[in-house]
Amino acid sequence: YSYNILSEALLKSENANVTNGVLYEDGPSYKAVILNEANVLSVDTLEKLNQYADAGLPIILYNCSPSQVYGTETADNNDETLVQLVDQLKQHEKVASVSSEEELLTILDQLQVSSAASYQASGIETSHRTDSTNSDYYYIFNSTEETQTTTMTLEGQGTPYIMDSWTGEITPIAH
Repeated sequence: YSYNILSEALLKSENANVTNGVLYEDGPSYKAVILNEANVLSVDTLEKLNQYADAGLPIILYNCSPSQVYGTETADNNDETLVQLVDQLKQHEKVASVSSEEELLTILDQLQVSSAASYQASGIETSHRTDSTNSDYYYIFNSTEETQTTTMTLEGQGTPYIMDSWTGEITPIAH
């Protein structure tokens, strides 16, 4: 799976919409949101997450039980309201709580959230983006110091290319 870190500011963006059960469909195309050990959040964020869940986006609470607001409590941003919103979130069909990586992978499979890039090598990280013309872009990064050889399956159609980030040279690769 590819992943990114979402900030509260990013969730407040006017483009932060769920369409067809996907967040930012004409962009990074997030198929799910996983809250990893996010126990301090704002009421605004939980309201937005409930809207996403209403629109069909899978949300997984991974070692996460938000019970405290981020920042100073106010009439609109307080622990009691936050806990109520968390309880409301957990009532959605595509929202789950898990406490292990194995449970996380199982629930992603049950929710039919598939990875845009599949491979067996460890130390490979990927990020996928789709633009408004439905072109797919993959950033593939080897986080190890060793050369990696693997077979990779990518979502999308067409001819894959590789770009040398040092020279800018773009070369088609076999598929």
